Amino acid sequence: MPRLHQSTGLISYRNSDGFEVGREWFRISRNADRSRTLRATSEMDEEQILRDVVLSVDADWKLQDSHVRLFADGKFSGSSWFYFTDDKIECEAILADKGRLRTRMDIPKRPAVFAAHALACDGWQAGAYDHDDPTAYQTILSAHCSPRPDGGSGPELGINSKKIEYLGEEMITVPAGTFKTRRYDIHPDRTDWPPLSIWCCGEDNVMVKLEWDVLGFHYVLSEFEEG
Repeated sequence: MPRLHQSTGLISYRNSDGFEVGREWFRISRNADRSRTLRATSEMDEEQILRDVVLSVDADWKLQDSHVRLFADGKFSGSSWFYFTDDKIECEAILADKGRLRTRMDIPKRPAVFAAHALACDGWQAGAYDHDDPTAYQTILSAHCSPRPDGGSGPELGINSKKIEYLGEEMITVPAGTFKTRRYDIHPDRTDWPPLSIWCCGEDNVMVKLEWDVLGFHYVLSEFEEG
């Protein structure tokens, strides 16, 4: 059996003063057929958020399925499984405030991204950008598990649209090292929210840096190992 290609890393969540206020451990496995699975555990100290995410895509970055388990304010919030096809999304959820829910949403096409609220998943939004398309802003369909900026509700199925803008390559240095990155700006469908800037690298779109003024935090790759 061919050996998996795996990348592991740690993302540091930092406030405007540079102090760490959260962290995220992640692992990306790339299979022989070039499908990928991301596993991430996120902690946010002040919000007492603990989130576990598993997300799988195929070789073309098409969403397959995901599991999100969330503790918020130090208490169990929910555990949900999401399944994606070209014409529907299904969600099986157990939520602390609503009990067991089964949701099916018919859609015109498979969402290009799933916002599972792990920072490593944000880097995977780059997989939705078509570099052969000269359009500066590409509109994509996006599914999510929480409408809150910190992802601290649900996890429950939601959907919206967003625009992705590619801004070129940059060499940047973070605690994990110096990386040749690609920068993308993600423009939300809410006009009162500024764009989210992501710098990612490599075949697996590893998130190296992320900035978004809505929460007042920035996020940097602090440890990384590829093997």
